[in-house]
Amino acid sequence: GGGLSASTAAAGEGAKATGKGGDCCWDGPLLNAYALDFLKHGQLATIVKDNRVAAGRAWILLRDWDLLLTGLAAAINGMTRAPDYAPTFSFLARRFRQKFKTLSAQG
Repeated sequence: GGGLSASTAAAGEGAKATGKGGDCCWDGPLLNAYALDFLKHGQLATIVKDNRVAAGRAWILLRDWDLLLTGLAAAINGMTRAPDYAPTFSFLARRFRQKFKTLSAQG
């Protein structure tokens, strides 16, 4: 658990990161470990609590990760010479998909 770093927790969801001199260098949400946490425990409530994000938003973020991992695994495995890490990537994509399907079935 504990998907937020100290700086992320202090800034809150959607805060902006700034470079030297206060110049904005990224205006998306701050990154944290919600996808890895979900892969470990598969619990939406924990993701919501630990990352201070609404349940609907968390579900969308997890769905996006599911689609991304599935697509990347397919692309890697479709290479003429699949790299050594292809089986590991496929495993992670399948594992994430399993947990996400379980979550989605719960309604």
